[in-house]
Amino acid sequence: MIDINITAAIQLVNFLVTLAALNYLLIRPVRETIRKRKELMSGLGREIDGFLEEAQTRLAGYEAALTAARNDASALRKEARAEAEAEEKAILARAGREAQASIQAGQASVRAEADAAYAALRKQVPAYADAALARLLG
Repeated sequence: MIDINITAAIQLVNFLVTLAALNYLLIRPVRETIRKRKELMSGLGREIDGFLEEAQTRLAGYEAALTAARNDASALRKEARAEAEAEEKAILARAGREAQASIQAGQASVRAEADAAYAALRKQVPAYADAALARLLG
């Protein structure tokens, strides 16, 4: 049978003293270290989340600015293209007018030369007619 005597009480006191000493020397410091580490990791996690949100905000801002710059560049290209097309039309119209004027001047010059030649030949027709008649009659 089990005898409960003073050694059981001493063992119980010894156990409780050892448990209190372990709690004071080992378990509490380990729990405190774990708690501090958990707080540190939680703080770092919040800080990382803040950095990520800030990075996302900046990235969105950069993308918006890049899109705006692309739109501005596209508008400038369209405007420059329209100006170039208008200038091209003006140059072609001016060249067409100059060519038409040159053609008309050439036609007038040819017409004047033809009229002069016709008038000169008209004056010589009687002489040629007399010469041709003289040859025929002989």
